[in-house]
Amino acid sequence: MLKVGATGSLEQEFSFGGSNVDFLQSMVASKDNTLLLSGHSNSLQSGVKSQSALGVFDYWVLKVNASGSVLWDKTYGGTGQEELSSVIALWDGSYVLGGISLSGVSGDKTEASRGNFDCWLVRIDEFGHKLWDRSLGGDNTEYLAQLLPSPEGGFFVGASSYSSSGGDKFSNSQTGDYWLSKYNVGGTRFCIQL
Repeated sequence: MLKVGATGSLEQEFSFGGSNVDFLQSMVASKDNTLLLSGHSNSLQSGVKSQSALGVFDYWVLKVNASGSVLWDKTYGGTGQEELSSVIALWDGSYVLGGISLSGVSGDKTEASRGNFDCWLVRIDEFGHKLWDRSLGGDNTEYLAQLLPSPEGGFFVGASSYSSSGGDKFSNSQTGDYWLSKYNVGGTRFCIQL
């Protein structure tokens, strides 16, 4: 991670990781002048990573302050493969992590897979404690691309889907479709999917 000034000059640089492969996918600024860095990792407990991987890859998030000091880090996943692609901060200081999962019920994953890769949402509080998780998908493969906060305090999930109707899907996919859903802060879907 690089910190640059208004003119583009390098002010600081930071490295965060463990003993194996760590990917940074998304980051979000918080109200308390900290950053939540998020991605996925298969590192063991090493370096600044305080927990070992649970499966092939897991979600890995770090909260850092303005000087680059790690305040905490957390690993979330099951015994299979998880890859995080997006994170948002909600109005109450909590965060929603989004990506894909191939794990069954195991580790932090409390819902069974619906097909191949499913979208996997994890909501955490400002200290990284898990509040809930949700698996979203149909009988084939879904890829979560983006999370966006909604004006009412919930959030949108944007994904691509190769599943037919069934499971969490209302509409049928022939070769691959955009899939848009809207959820409240409790992880309940509360509008029709497109």
